[in-house]
Amino acid sequence: LLGLVECVQEGARVVNFSLGKSSNLDTNNDVFSSDFHDAEAANASAYMAALLSRGFDFLVVQSAGNGAGDGIGVDAIHNGVFSSITDGNCPAYQGVSTRDIQDRILIVAASSQPGTAGRILTRFSNGGAQVDIAAPGDTVYSAVPGGYVTMSGTSMSAPVVAGAAAVVWGMDPSLTGPEVRRYLLDNYLGH
Repeated sequence: LLGLVECVQEGARVVNFSLGKSSNLDTNNDVFSSDFHDAEAANASAYMAALLSRGFDFLVVQSAGNGAGDGIGVDAIHNGVFSSITDGNCPAYQGVSTRDIQDRILIVAASSQPGTAGRILTRFSNGGAQVDIAAPGDTVYSAVPGGYVTMSGTSMSAPVVAGAAAVVWGMDPSLTGPEVRRYLLDNYLGH
């Protein structure tokens, strides 16, 4: 989370977090405890609140995660970090409300390639109430050291949304993080 602080302090307004912990579960039937969720939420919320209390505005985009060790999606709350933050465990800090924190988080699932049913959530993508939006994440052409490959995962989806957020904010720098989030959810990418 120090990366969030450094990026925002250097002027980034949109920060992508393609990371998570759900793959540490053995199967999609396993779960992390509520103590795990609460500790992750408290830690991530504290970093966000520290930045917000100093006047920084930003939007965090986190990948929902790629399921448990068996590759089958689980509830995104088990991916940890920002996806663990809920109404019930997001503490207010230093005059920063829980709503200020939650309105600056977008959790992104992975959608499949278009088919006869359109785009659907991939089998590996985490889902559930924590997910805000889905973006292409199945066989995405991506740059890697030395060339290009196709890759799949919510780590492919989250940068799509982060890029869209950066474009929206760049077009209207007077917007706030929550306004950019709302714009993406309502007008640009849909639910």
